[in-house]
Amino acid sequence: MNNDLMRLSDLVPEYARHYNVTPEQAAHGLHELIEELCMEYGKFQGERCLPSGIFWVGRGESPRRSVKFYILGYEELSTYFKSMFDTP
Repeated sequence: MNNDLMRLSDLVPEYARHYNVTPEQAAHGLHELIEELCMEYGKFQGERCLPSGIFWVGRGESPRRSVKFYILGYEELSTYFKSMFDTP
């Protein structure tokens, strides 16, 4: 991986390390950020999908986009982060 790319699975631990918070707090912060992005750019502009230049699907061993076409939406990413802090 290069410095411009980060795997989704590494985002919460890196956020927690950078801001010196727990992983649950990091997941909650990222969840809130995605919710705000959805409100600002998604709902107001009629977009349900995340900008493909920011979030995209690739393979774990390569920093390249998948050749398959995937649509990554705000709701899916928000649910991903919520599941990390909102579990019984």
